[in-house]
Amino acid sequence: MRAKLTFPLMGVVLAAFWALAQNAPTKTLALRGGLLIDGTGRAPVANSVVLISNGKIQAVGAAGSVTIPADATVIDASGKTIMPGLVDSHVHIRSYIAPMYLYWGVTTMGDLGNPTGWTLAYRDAIAKGRMAGPYLMAAGAKFDPPLKPGDPMVTGELRDFQTFLLGNSARVYVTDEASANKAIAEVKKQGVDAVKLYTRMDPAL
Repeated sequence: MRAKLTFPLMGVVLAAFWALAQNAPTKTLALRGGLLIDGTGRAPVANSVVLISNGKIQAVGAAGSVTIPADATVIDASGKTIMPGLVDSHVHIRSYIAPMYLYWGVTTMGDLGNPTGWTLAYRDAIAKGRMAGPYLMAAGAKFDPPLKPGDPMVTGELRDFQTFLLGNSARVYVTDEASANKAIAEVKKQGVDAVKLYTRMDPAL
């Protein structure tokens, strides 16, 4: 089975994932003909072959140095670049973003501020294969001290916009050590991957 790709530069990454998903776990996938940048600092390999089986890379090299099994699914990556997945460590995802990131080669992203329940559900949907997207690490709601008079979130400059987007659920307000401990225990129970302390948090708090 051979498939000719017409995706842009990083499209081969997404194609590889989908080919893996559509074949039996033990089926071998071969990416052939692409320019391989392996991320180690070594010189790129032109006209490369990458063999993937059981969800892992099994062999890599120039064409002719790697034997492609007769029953492998072969993807023609000529004119494309094969490289390690990119990481975007600071995003605020929306429902349409994950497949777009994956299409352009971003295979890991860290969400640093969204409603906790929604973000975790989004993360888990990707992890369970219910939707296409990069591996997602979620911080959930941002931790913030109480608002002060004149703060844009009080006066309306940002309040109405944030309410429109997030329904006021993307912040956890903490006032002292006790409230901070309680909030940390709650998000730990929910299963977040990180906690974001927002810009107005003073050192003592």
